[in-house]
Amino acid sequence: MAWGKNGTPETLASAGALNITDLDARNFNVQLIHWIQNSAILEWQLDGLSTSTYAFRLSDNGGADSTGTSDTKFISGTSASNDEFSITYYANISGEETLAITFDVGANTAGVTNAPRRREVAQKQTSTSQFTQVDTTNSGNTNSNISMLGTD
Repeated sequence: MAWGKNGTPETLASAGALNITDLDARNFNVQLIHWIQNSAILEWQLDGLSTSTYAFRLSDNGGADSTGTSDTKFISGTSASNDEFSITYYANISGEETLAITFDVGANTAGVTNAPRRREVAQKQTSTSQFTQVDTTNSGNTNSNISMLGTD
């Protein structure tokens, strides 16, 4: 099982949404996002699906879980105006719901006396088709970027 680039990575030349629209349908994917924020939480959809077919369970900084059901997108990051780095692993098997686990780290306030933020999110999307597109639903700042790896 060899991992390889899946789709065309995107780096923003100006503030806007990040998209990869040319993904091959793969059973397993790894999404890497560096999100330079403008106070917008990192959110994204698969194949442009904006219906209430997403659900999540998340923990911030090791705290208690919170959940969301019948949502219209995947989430990560926080609304603070700091850099975020997010890694999402997908199980994207045809005929099954898409499962994802996201690990996110945020810079927090600058300086060694301030620990970084962390967030873990278990997510699913109930479509049983393999996705071939990822679109953020809000804007990141210049130099934000997204990349995807895939394998069968």
